[in-house]
Order: sequence, then C-alpha cells, then structure tokens
Amino acid sequence: MNKNLVARTRIAAILVACSLVGMLTQRAQADGVNRPYDWLVNVQTQQLSRQFEYTGSTLRPVVKTSMKYYEDSDPSRSTDYEYIWYHDAKPLGVEKLHTFDLRSGDAIAINIEHKNSPATQAEHKAAANAIIHIVLDAYLNRNSVALVKVPFDSFDDIIAELQVEHFVLQNDSGADSPNPTGVNIFVASDPPGKSNSFTYF
Repeated sequence: MNKNLVARTRIAAILVACSLVGMLTQRAQADGVNRPYDWLVNVQTQQLSRQFEYTGSTLRPVVKTSMKYYEDSDPSRSTDYEYIWYHDAKPLGVEKLHTFDLRSGDAIAINIEHKNSPATQAEHKAAANAIIHIVLDAYLNRNSVALVKVPFDSFDDIIAELQVEHFVLQNDSGADSPNPTGVNIFVASDPPGKSNSFTYF
C-alpha cells in the first residue's frame, strides 16, 4: 500500500478521534457528567390557586416547594424533607418532614422541577430561594454541592433571581476554578445547553 495513503489515513483517523473527544468533553461538561454526586435533592415548585384569595390580600401568589432527597444509587428510596410556602421569594411557612441526615462529606446535586409548565415568575423566585436554602443546609452538614440542575426554559429567570439573592456570577474563574472565600455553585440547564458558576460571599 502507498505509504502516503497510509499516513493520510492515520492523520484522518486521528483528526476524527480528536473531534469526537472534543464533542464528548463538551457534552459531558454540559450534562454535568464530570461532576459526580452521591445524593440528589429534588425541589418541585407549584403555584397554588385560591390561596389567600380575599379582598385586600397582599399574599398572592403563593408557591409551594416540595423537597425530597435520595441516594443517587437508589432513587426508589426517597425521603420527604420539607415543604416551604413562598410569596415574592419570601418564605411564609415551613413544614419540616425529616432531618437533613445525608452522610457528612458526601457531594449532592439539587434538581429543580415545576409541577406545571410553563412555570410562573413566582415559581422562579421560589426556586432560587429554595436552592439557597438547600445550599446552606448542605454547608452546615459538610456536604458539597456539585451541581444545580434547572429546567432549560426557566434557566435565565432562575439565574437572574439568584443574582438578586446576592450570588455573584464568576465570569473569569469559571466552574472549575471556584472562589475559595465564598460558597460556590455550578448551575446547568436540563436538557443541557446553558450553564453558569456563582459565588456567594
């Protein structure tokens, strides 16, 4: 066989392989595959109808967040954790269902989902506050937050609400260079396509 043809074939194969590795790396970063975690904390938002509906009421709309967690290796054994009711990003009440008794030192992911679609702005505000609530619980329990997943269609609004809550966007350092002086979170959309890193000082 012609040596030039063999060399060209090898070069072409190397280029294809490099291209595939690059695509897989980008997809893994977008999916959060390179951010392993031991537990998943699921937060479901639902805007409630007919709550505090009376003349002169200023407590509308009300959003209920239902939180549960489970070990990532066994999703069938989930533990109901808390219900929190929100109005305009402020908690109105909480029902504690269980302690946050994840193994200290384990990494967690937070997953936001909406019971109904499309989600309302009130739900975006509640979701952002619920993320902060779980991040603080994790911090107190010595759990690192490896990933926060939010619905793709809600990503921009939830990101904006996190910034209202004083989370600072890491434009320069990126997701893999966390700020050592603050609480860091990496937020990615589900399905993939958007992501940002934040620090809370």
